[in-house]
Amino acid sequence: MQTHKFTLASLNADQIANLKDGKLNICEVLKQTLPTRRLRRSATSFFSKDGNEGYITKEDFVEYIHKIPSKDRENFGLLLEYMGETIKMNSLPIVRLDKNGTPYIWCKFIMAQSVQEFKLIVTADLDKFIKHYQQGIFYPGFTLNELYLEALEA
Repeated sequence: MQTHKFTLASLNADQIANLKDGKLNICEVLKQTLPTRRLRRSATSFFSKDGNEGYITKEDFVEYIHKIPSKDRENFGLLLEYMGETIKMNSLPIVRLDKNGTPYIWCKFIMAQSVQEFKLIVTADLDKFIKHYQQGIFYPGFTLNELYLEALEA
C-alpha cells in the first residue's frame, strides 16, 4: 500500500501558525490535504513482478483463468465489476476447501435492492486482494478482459 508523505513542509505558514494558536484543527487540515478517496488500482498493479506488491504473477493468472470452470471465470468477472462499482462486500475472505479440495472464498455483495452471492475459486494471494478491497485500501479500475489482456503482455 502506498502512503501519502506528509511533512511540515506540506503546510503553509498560516496553517502552522493557526495550528499553534489552536485556531485550526489538524483533522480539518488533513481532510483537505490528504487524498480521501481509495486508490484506484490498474490492471498492471494487480500482478506481482520483481518484488512489487501484486497478488499473482501474470503467468499464474493466465493458468488460473484457463484452469477454472467457465462459471468461476464469470464469478471472477462479477467480483471485479462489483468491486469497481465499490459495492459493499459483506463476507469474510476466509479460504475454505470445497469437496474436491479446491480453495475458494464465498463472496457476498450487498446491493441497493438485492444481495449477490457466489463462490470464487482462489489461488496465490487473491484472498489478500479481497481483504485489501474490504479494508478500503483500493478498488479495482479494470475488468476481467483488461486484466487478462494485461496478463498476456510480456
